[in-house]
Amino acid sequence: MVRRIYNENQSLKEMVIINPKLCNQLTIQVEIEQRDEGPIPHVHVYHDKTRNPEECSYIRLDKCAYSEHHKDNKPLPKKLKKQFIELMDNICRGQVIYDNNDNPHPATGYQTAVRIWSETFENDDLSKFELDETGLIKQMDYSNL
Repeated sequence: MVRRIYNENQSLKEMVIINPKLCNQLTIQVEIEQRDEGPIPHVHVYHDKTRNPEECSYIRLDKCAYSEHHKDNKPLPKKLKKQFIELMDNICRGQVIYDNNDNPHPATGYQTAVRIWSETFENDDLSKFELDETGLIKQMDYSNL
C-alpha cells in the first residue's frame, strides 16, 4: 500500500506499508520510505500508528541488525519485537515473488519489503540479500535482534 504524505515543512513523502492488513491488527507499523534513504536496506518500524520518528526503530533487511545510519534509533521493546517478527514472517495477501523459472510464490512481509527495497533503490538487483537455490528471497530470522 503506497501512501503519500504532505508536510508543510517538507516535500512530498511516499512510503509503502508492509503487510498493511496485519499492521492494522498490531500496534506497530512497518514502512519503506521511497525517498533518498541511503545504501543500507532497512525498514522503519513505528512503535505505534502516530508515525512518531522519536518512537521508531530502523531495522536492516540485509542482516539481522539495527541500522546505524539513522540517529536516535530505538531498540524494539520485547512485545513490539514479537509483533515485528510476526509481521515479517506472515504472508502478505496479494504479494508474490518469483523464482528463477518465473513461478509465482506468496510473499512474506520480509520478502515483500526486500522486493520493494530492491525495486525502489537497487534497480531490481537482489545481490545484497540471501537467496535460496531457486532464486527466492530467503526469510530473515529476526529472533536474535
